[in-house]
Order: sequence, then C-alpha cells, then structure tokens
Amino acid sequence: METYHSNMARRWVLSLQREGRGLRHGNKNEEVSVYRYVTKNSFDAYLWGIVETKQRFISQIMTSRELARDCEDVDETVLNFAEIKAVASGNPLIMEKMEVDNEVTRLRVLKSAFEGKRYLLQDAFTFQYPQRIAARKKELEKLEGDIRTRNEEVEKNPLFEIVLKDRKFTEHKEAGEFLRGIIEHSILYEELTIGAYKGFEIALKKDSEGAILYVKGNGLYKVELKKSDSGNIVRLENTVNGLDKEAEEIRQKIAGYHTEMENAKIEYEKEFQYEDLLKEKLKRQTEINNQLEIKEENEVIDNVPEETVATPHIVAATR
Repeated sequence: METYHSNMARRWVLSLQREGRGLRHGNKNEEVSVYRYVTKNSFDAYLWGIVETKQRFISQIMTSRELARDCEDVDETVLNFAEIKAVASGNPLIMEKMEVDNEVTRLRVLKSAFEGKRYLLQDAFTFQYPQRIAARKKELEKLEGDIRTRNEEVEKNPLFEIVLKDRKFTEHKEAGEFLRGIIEHSILYEELTIGAYKGFEIALKKDSEGAILYVKGNGLYKVELKKSDSGNIVRLENTVNGLDKEAEEIRQKIAGYHTEMENAKIEYEKEFQYEDLLKEKLKRQTEINNQLEIKEENEVIDNVPEETVATPHIVAATR
C-alpha cells in the first residue's frame, strides 16, 4: 500500500509538470488543451482535496485580509491503511472526512489568530498602556510645576521683562537685538546659559543650521530662532505662555490611553465566536476516524479488483 501511495503522488505531480510545459513561456502553439483524467472512487479524490486545502490558504495569504497574515500551511496528510481501503471502496466517509478536516483546519487557524490577538490585547492593558500613562503623568507633573512657576512670576510682574547676560530688558526689539549679538559671538555646538525669563533659565546652542533657545524648568522646551530679532523674543514668550495648552494635550492623551486600555480589556474577555462549531467538527472528525479504524479491523473489501489498487488510473495529458 505504501508503494501505491508513493507512485500515486509521483504520477500526479508529473501530470502537473506536463501541464506547465504546455502553458509556460516559449510554447509556440497558439492554443493548448489540458485534459485531466481521474478515477472514480479512487485515491484521486483525496489528493485533489489536499490541493484544494493548500490553495485556499495560499489565496488567503495573497489577500489583504487580517486573518491571512496569521495563516499557516497545512501539513501533508498521511492516510492510514483503513482510509486507503475506504477510498478504494468508494466509502462516502472519505469525502466527509476531507470536508471536516478542512473545516477543522480553517477553524484552528481562526482560533490561532484569535489567541494571538488576545495576547496582544493582554500585553496592551497589562503593560503598554499603564507605562504610557505613567510616562505622560510624569510629563504633566513637570508641566504643571512650570505653569505654577510662571504664574507666580506673572503675578509679581505682569509686564514683559527678560534678563540676558545680566542685563534687564523690557522691550522686545532691544532684547532681540542683544540676543542676536550673543548668537553671533557664541561657539558652535556649545550650550551656553544666557539669562532668565519668568522664573526659567534660558540657554542657547548654535549649530551650522541656526540657533535654538532652551527654556529650562522642571521640563525642557525648545524655541527655534529665525531672522527677526523681535520675533525671536515673541517666540520665547509664546512658548512659556503655551504651557497650558501642552498640559491639556497631555491630559487628553492620558484620558485616551485609559479608554483604549478599557476597550482592550473588553475585547480580551470576549470568547472565540466559533468555539462551539470547532468542538462540533472535532467531535465529528474523531467519530469518522474511529469508524475508519473499525472498518480497517472488521471489513474485508471483496468488491475492489486487486489491479485497481496496484495500478491506479490517473493520467494528466497536455495536447
């Protein structure tokens, strides 16, 4: 029987190779007719069932569906002696077995994808979102501290005032011109503390592309400088005044993380929607396999000619 299985598969593969020779590039015939011959109630049905199963998975992988990214190839099916005898005798259980086996494989792939998604969801609400929330809360805490510092300085002096190189300026234009002089005489790539504004330390760093001011408090805030002298001072002022908006954006992100974390928990708690169907198919699969094994022990096939088993009639020709 093993020789039968091996020869059967070899002839079947060779038939597909002959088809390829007829259809491939370089064939000068305008038309190619392909004939496939299969033997009724033979091993052919099971072999074509295997091909059908593989093609379904290949088609899934070639699509953009989410499940397709989680599909795995189906292992080669090895028939036991009872199944081979059942195929030769035309046992309808074999056709049902192929259908049930295919369905069990499909449902197992779906469940594997489902379990993989549950793992990601569990990781999300257990580690990822809590870590993001904690990091954002630290940022928010620093921002809120800087906002308090700024507000206290504004209460003391609501008017514009900045100190650059120990000189106090109350006009944007004069402060901007003095800042340009500091930039021109600063060393490339060297960070330099140049003054203070509204309770924050002001530092400068120049590179080949321009200069950046750093507002230092509990947090660190960048101010990119342009060509306008007074405009640069306004940018510094807007950065400090805009801390409230930045804090609100972080609060919204934290709230969003909480919502997404709860949604992940809800999705994680959901059960596999095809669990009952999978159990049903597995039960039927076991029943079919058991019946085939019983027939292998008790049934003797007398109505199948010996030569049919020894030399199966499977031909694929290309004309």
